[in-house]
Amino acid sequence: MIRKFSILDIDRIMQLWLEANLDVHYFINKSYWLNHYEMVKQMILDADIYVYEINYKVLGFIGIVDNYIAGIFVDKAYRCQNVGHQLINYIKKDHKYLILSVYQKN
Repeated sequence: MIRKFSILDIDRIMQLWLEANLDVHYFINKSYWLNHYEMVKQMILDADIYVYEINYKVLGFIGIVDNYIAGIFVDKAYRCQNVGHQLINYIKKDHKYLILSVYQKN
C-alpha cells in the first residue's frame, strides 16, 4: 500500500535513507551521509513524501518537491521487486512531468 508520510514514519524513513545511500553510493565517503543526516531529516518535513508499506512496515519512500523527485529509497531486501516503480507510478498521477537528478556513477 502507498500512503502519505506521517511524522511517525520519520525514524524508519531516515533509516532507509541512510542505509540506501551507504549501500548504493559506495563511491561517496560514509561521513558525507552521516554529516547530512540531520539536515535531510528536516528537509523531509518540507517535501511531499509517500511511503510504500506492507503489514504496517515501511519498505520504501519517495520524496517530491514540486515536480522534482528529491529521492526514492527502498529497503535492500525489496529492491528489484517493483517497489520503486510503484512509487513513481503513484506520483505520476498528480504530476504532468517529473525531474530526477542522479550521480553519474549510478
